[in-house]
Amino acid sequence: MAYFPLLCIQSKNPILPGPIPPPVKQIENLIETYSMKKYSVACYDIESKIFNSRQGTLPITKYYRTLNGLWIELDQY
Repeated sequence: MAYFPLLCIQSKNPILPGPIPPPVKQIENLIETYSMKKYSVACYDIESKIFNSRQGTLPITKYYRTLNGLWIELDQY
């Protein structure tokens, strides 16, 4: 962490009057937001539904809506 000492230097900018704290809280929030550990089972379930889906006797529009809904649901994770 070569940049850490630079973060602790007093700021000469009047908007930032004190030392700049390390962005620990922001990094923790990013890890929590973008971590998929909690949702890996749900993602696997949706992916397997997509992989195993077949049109069969469904009309193409209903099959497309089903797949599209699963893709949208997967994108939310």
